[in-house]
Amino acid sequence: MPPRPVTEWPDRPVTRSEIQTDLDPIDAIDHLPLDETVVGIWGVTQGQIQRGSIPEEVSDTAIVDFVLETPTEYRMYSYVQHDRTTQWVTYEAEEKRTEGGDKFESILQEYTLLAGNSDIDRVE
Repeated sequence: MPPRPVTEWPDRPVTRSEIQTDLDPIDAIDHLPLDETVVGIWGVTQGQIQRGSIPEEVSDTAIVDFVLETPTEYRMYSYVQHDRTTQWVTYEAEEKRTEGGDKFESILQEYTLLAGNSDIDRVE
C-alpha cells in the first residue's frame, strides 16, 4: 500500500522538546492524536538518517520518522516529500511476530525509544 497523508499531524517535524518522556505514551506528545493501544513511541532524527528530500531548513535534531508500537503491531509515520509537498505520511501497519514485524524490529535498533516501553531486545 502506498503512503497516505496524515492530516491530523502537524505540518512540520517534531522536536525532542515537545516529547514528555516521563508520561504515558498516549500523553507524551500533545499534538499527536494517539490511541490507547500505543505502548511505545520510537523516533529517528534528520541527523541520524539524512533524508535528502526534506527541506534544508529542517534541523538535524528534528524527528522525521516515528514508529508507534502497540501490543500487536508497528505503525510507521514519516515526514517526507509527498504529493508535491513535505508532510507526514503513514504506511500499512506491520504485525509483530511476522516477517514484516521482524524487519521493523531490526530497523528500530537505529531508533530511540522516546516514550513508553517495548518488548524489543535492543543490541547495545
